[in-house]
Amino acid sequence: MSIHSVKRHQNHLAWDKSIQPVVYVQSGETITFDCLDASNGQITPTSTASTISSLVFSQLDQVSGPVHIEGALPGDTLQVDVLKIETANWGWTGVIPGFGLLHDEFSQPALKIWELDTNGGLAWFDREKGIKIPLRPFPGEMGVAPGKDGAFSTIPPYNTGGNLDTKYLRAGSTLYLPIEAEGGLFSIGDGHAAQGDGGTAIETPIQVTVRLTVRKDKPYTKTPHYTTTESAIQEEYYCTTGVDANIETATKAAVRYMIDYLVAEHQLERTEAYMLCSVAGDLKLHEVADIPLQAPSPSKSNGLVMLTPSFFLTVPHLDELQLAKDFIAFELPPPILYSYTSSIITAAELAVHHPYPAATHTKQATMKFLAVALALFALTGAQARPASEDTFVPDLAADSKAACGYGACGAPTWTTCCYPYGCVAASSGQGKCFRYQ
Repeated sequence: MSIHSVKRHQNHLAWDKSIQPVVYVQSGETITFDCLDASNGQITPTSTASTISSLVFSQLDQVSGPVHIEGALPGDTLQVDVLKIETANWGWTGVIPGFGLLHDEFSQPALKIWELDTNGGLAWFDREKGIKIPLRPFPGEMGVAPGKDGAFSTIPPYNTGGNLDTKYLRAGSTLYLPIEAEGGLFSIGDGHAAQGDGGTAIETPIQVTVRLTVRKDKPYTKTPHYTTTESAIQEEYYCTTGVDANIETATKAAVRYMIDYLVAEHQLERTEAYMLCSVAGDLKLHEVADIPLQAPSPSKSNGLVMLTPSFFLTVPHLDELQLAKDFIAFELPPPILYSYTSSIITAAELAVHHPYPAATHTKQATMKFLAVALALFALTGAQARPASEDTFVPDLAADSKAACGYGACGAPTWTTCCYPYGCVAASSGQGKCFRYQ
């Protein structure tokens, strides 16, 4: 495959489908981008806090590109494989008046120049005090052009990407973007040497190499989706995002998009996917630092810069889910009874308290129900173990203790059986409720 390059001066300051591409590539080809820092070169290693006061904000957060990908059409998905990231030997973090979560408490400009030890993988905050953090570089901006006419600021995130500021998009990760304009028109920039979830980072120039592939088989991608690398987080995750100025709206969107993904890629029913998200998913919030700013946006209504929650689901768990569903298609083994260890009380958690269905349940429903239950245990790492006498809960109602797995606690009343405790059933059909260990 050909390797293309985008030079440092080939950048732009708005997402706009009318901007002429600087490079044309075929699907599956590799491009290396040479990117300035987010200040567009206004801050240097010798800058002081006074530089913050003189920043030209209209020049901030430029992105390198755009790149036209042959065959990319609206409705397709662009797969962006992040292959390699190199930082400069310096970076900066600033306090910009009016910007950030605590902007009303920190009203004076400040600037910190970091020393980046790229060989040792460290960012030095203060050598004398021994304050350092690991280098974990990633591009804060990755996106494609919105389908709507006009120029849109590079400051906020959008459904088509943009200023995602997601620290998990490191080398080895893959980003999926919904294509709204012909050719995709991909751009990248805003190098970060390290960052928390809030969006404030060690800003630095970067060279980043990506592979761009047009996907025709992911029509459910409506906002940025991504998979993480295990080096960026303890486990590999598949992530969906919601983009909105309202945190509740954005969070709900992120979960809905994960449900869409599970239905499309793993053939779950929506209810199954919803339960799985409740038990095995994690929610992360990005872009908190952008809250006070105002910027034009094609994907919001009230003028506030977007918040970007990501919903995480562990990738190996998805494989375990399929294994569990395949396994349940065969003859079920003797009763396997579990103590569930999650601290989150959800419908899915309660479901696994009822391993035996009531007589009125059909075999098909039973198989599906138990498949979900077994899958959830596989996902959460719950252990099969009997309840001991010291964990017995004597103060529960007699009818709850009488037949914890079935009978008096059968559908539709099983949701209250031993709630919020676990359950183990004896061979006689009687059961005991117990506290989580």
